[in-house]
Amino acid sequence: MNLKYIKEKVRILKKYYPGYSALELLHQFKVVTSCFDDIFGTDLPEGCYFKIGNTKYVLIDPNLSDEDKKRVYTHELGHVLLHPDINTLEVEKYDPILYEKLEKEADTFVAEFLLDDDVFMKYFTGCNYKIANHEKIPVRYVNIKVNNLDKSVKKHYEQLFATNSHYVSY
Repeated sequence: MNLKYIKEKVRILKKYYPGYSALELLHQFKVVTSCFDDIFGTDLPEGCYFKIGNTKYVLIDPNLSDEDKKRVYTHELGHVLLHPDINTLEVEKYDPILYEKLEKEADTFVAEFLLDDDVFMKYFTGCNYKIANHEKIPVRYVNIKVNNLDKSVKKHYEQLFATNSHYVSY
């Protein structure tokens, strides 16, 4: 799977479902969402996606903050759309390299879904930590977004930040 494919998936989602959250999209796509039960113990992932028969499920940790739930639902939506027939929990056991690839793709989906290309202009800062703080997401997603910018857009931002001393650089 490549970046262009993920960006196009996000573009289409935002075009046909403007303003929808990841959780709303999961419901729209008939994915069963719920929280992990206490019977699983304390060594739980933040969330997981799996499919049994034709039914798709997303489970998340009920103790997450609202901001973290938003991010985790978005990550799991990425798995639903990018890896619809793969149980990521099972993949982790038998192919850790594939698992890392799938997780990276789902994280890329999060960065593209939660951060528009103009996010760097929105806050008039080139500081990824400030953007992450404003957007209430971990800075790694802002870093992913920076790396995903088209070269011409990235160059434009770098030039803008370099010529304006009141901006803080990446």
